[in-house]
Amino acid sequence: MKRCLSSVRDFQQVVLIDSLSSDGTLDEARDLWNGWGEDPNALTLVSRPWPGFTQARNESLKWVRSPWVMWLDADEWVSEELKVDLKLKCATPEKIPAVDVVYEIPRQSYFLGRKIKYGGWYPDFKKRIAPTHLADWRKGPQESDVHEDLFLKTATRFERIAGAHIFHEGFRNEQEQRETNDLYSTLLAAGLSKKWIQEKKVPPSALFIFFKPWVKFLENYFFKLGFLDGLAGYKIAKGSAWSMKQRLLKARNLYVENSSMSDVKETLS
Repeated sequence: MKRCLSSVRDFQQVVLIDSLSSDGTLDEARDLWNGWGEDPNALTLVSRPWPGFTQARNESLKWVRSPWVMWLDADEWVSEELKVDLKLKCATPEKIPAVDVVYEIPRQSYFLGRKIKYGGWYPDFKKRIAPTHLADWRKGPQESDVHEDLFLKTATRFERIAGAHIFHEGFRNEQEQRETNDLYSTLLAAGLSKKWIQEKKVPPSALFIFFKPWVKFLENYFFKLGFLDGLAGYKIAKGSAWSMKQRLLKARNLYVENSSMSDVKETLS
């Protein structure tokens, strides 16, 4: 959190939303901000129950006073080049804010102390900047509440920012990697099983679920050159394959629990 907050110290307004954590996050943020000598009115601290990724991003707009807004997660921080670019694109009067554009920013991730360049992790463009009054976050794949996507309430034009980055360290070690993959696989499985039921599709077989993660591993480690990232690249490919397997198994189990198709239940039992 400190690295993230420090990278946006000179922004017009910073809104930090905490989901009722018990580790003193808000107090730490306030102390850091005051210690840096920044304008106390520029920092808005919000404590509220966690409503889910998509709803949290949309509800965050309640506290935004500026015409443009950029979202960051606590494990992300802004490059100096990006801050310069944002001032050029969003701070001049003629750019505010009847512009139907969402800016996509390349995200550079780190894992196990290494900058990740391959395995499908870079360039990882993220839609993060939009006019405040038009921003509209929507759910991710299969209407799942993860990998949510940013659009506008009107017609949306996307523009990529090159030569500047959001930096990201999603997990500091393998334990955090596994916990994150487990959470995301659960959220994605909920949407996937719902889609199967709605479209009256039979879930994949046990044989498919066995081989699909291997295909995912080969894709990330070899075809997307993950092996060039060394041990970190191997761990990422392995984690992605494990997450794929968990997603399919969880979705299949949810389908059995929720489907009213008794003949399908018998087939899967």
